[in-house]
Amino acid sequence: MMHKGADPKQIIDFLRNHRNEGSYKSPKIRSIVEADYNEYFGNFSKYTKCSNMAEWAVMQQHEGDINLRRLPQDRNYLDLLTWPKNVDKDKKLLITVVQQKGNDASTNTSFREVMKRISKKIKKGVEKYFHLMENDNPLITGQPYKVKGLIGYLLAYPDGKDVARSSKHKNIDILAGQDYLDALGLQGIDKVDLSFLIMDQPAIVNHEYDAVGKCPDWDDVYEKCVQELINRERVKKKKVA
Repeated sequence: MMHKGADPKQIIDFLRNHRNEGSYKSPKIRSIVEADYNEYFGNFSKYTKCSNMAEWAVMQQHEGDINLRRLPQDRNYLDLLTWPKNVDKDKKLLITVVQQKGNDASTNTSFREVMKRISKKIKKGVEKYFHLMENDNPLITGQPYKVKGLIGYLLAYPDGKDVARSSKHKNIDILAGQDYLDALGLQGIDKVDLSFLIMDQPAIVNHEYDAVGKCPDWDDVYEKCVQELINRERVKKKKVA
């Protein structure tokens, strides 16, 4: 089993930031560096948790003429299932599967791969979530239906185009910012409202993260960084002299 390891880059950076506040070897400097380290990686942990709460926040603020369900997080690359309310049973029901993202740079895999995966899910695999539609489940009602995909960027600012489509994936829409929230039935709710909802949750307000304690090699790495900085500064002084 692997554990998190201490990051020398951050330790070196924090030590250099406090070089004028005392000896590198002093307990005071070590305490300050550990606090900086915990705060730095604690913020990563905190905002990762915030990002993971984004779908929850959308669900909390949802209302209007759109049904919305959160999908199981089972590595299916999809987050939400939507369909309109009160559709005539004789008409085709438009069902949308959604992958929600933050900003336009938050795609971990290539955009082409994301589109390919969603397109594949649309063609085969979405029906297993239709039970979440309850009385509107077209597999039970027999209502004709069509499935399309939507990639929604919650934080990104739209470029003026209402909908962008991939040339190879006409069944997947791309919406950003308020356009995306409106499509989910969150008219009158913007990303600021959602962010306050998330940031006011106890899990975020009371968030703590002991980054130093999670690194079994902290002591060894810290001491080596301290000694290396001392050696380098000693060599630098000799060259100047």
